[in-house]
Amino acid sequence: RYNFAGVDEAANMLCKCPEGVIQILSKVEDLPFLMDNQFHLTFSRNLLKHCHEPERAIESMYKKTRKGGVCVCAESIVLKEEDKAIPNALLRMTDSTHPPVLSLDDIREKFERAGFSHIEYSIFPYRSAWLSRWLAAEQGTGRTREDALALYRSAPKAFLERQQVEIHDDEITSTVPWALVRAVKD
Repeated sequence: RYNFAGVDEAANMLCKCPEGVIQILSKVEDLPFLMDNQFHLTFSRNLLKHCHEPERAIESMYKKTRKGGVCVCAESIVLKEEDKAIPNALLRMTDSTHPPVLSLDDIREKFERAGFSHIEYSIFPYRSAWLSRWLAAEQGTGRTREDALALYRSAPKAFLERQQVEIHDDEITSTVPWALVRAVKD
């Protein structure tokens, strides 16, 4: 028999946990009341890009994972370091304090530093028209839309090609790589 725990610092997200899941209102980086070496599996989805100290979140997952246990992380990323500038500028249009976007190398390095081994990953490109949804989620204004479109229209050609950016009718369609990282605690 296994127990499941959901951790989030937003109560409205914890309400989405299925019945029977232990709900813990906390930052992942600060889980002092959970025992170390407790879980067979730790999992996060798009957590790290919202952490100001993602290395602390990974270290926390490492501590809470049992020896021989696995940590799985699904995260939207950029593949190349030079591609961080555009998404970071976009995020800061609605939240000047948003943590920086991570690259695949950033995530792998942070998993290694935390002590995980056998780090494997797969990349899953996700293509969508996203500008309208992002603006709604971030409560962006018409001015934010114009700024975002200007940012992408003036982006370096190499970035636009790697992200497969298309702009039609004031909507941005692009490919966002998702990394599925799997690591083991020896």
